[in-house]
Amino acid sequence: SPEAASVESNAERSFTDPDAAAEFVERTGVDALAVSFGNVHGLYRGEPCLDLERVRRIHALVDVPLVMHGASGLDEGAYAGIVGSGISKVCYYTAMGMGACRDLRELMADGGQNVTVYHHIISWALDYFYAETKRLLDLLGCSGMAR
Repeated sequence: SPEAASVESNAERSFTDPDAAAEFVERTGVDALAVSFGNVHGLYRGEPCLDLERVRRIHALVDVPLVMHGASGLDEGAYAGIVGSGISKVCYYTAMGMGACRDLRELMADGGQNVTVYHHIISWALDYFYAETKRLLDLLGCSGMAR
């Protein structure tokens, strides 16, 4: 429909232009570049339409790592395509923080009877974030690749 086409074209106007990205990287000498290709901060309302071909074009034109803000809440199968298109870093805090709060509410559901000192919560939180980070690294296919 014309209305849907208008919404799509408005959204695409905010996407990173590959040629502008190449010029920006060359002129500024940045170490990494955050790109816009249908991604948004926070959680998505509905299924996002990620323009991975745009990421591939940008990746082919620049020699710096590409960054994705708004990686929370995607279908787990989407991450392989994101990495495969040229994204080197994802920002994924929203879902992790919300998951920690959800699980903390469960931990405290009995009124906190099983938590006797504050460091129990801190220890639990560290364990949660460690496990969730490991899960995300596995999804991204980069476990064990730290240099």
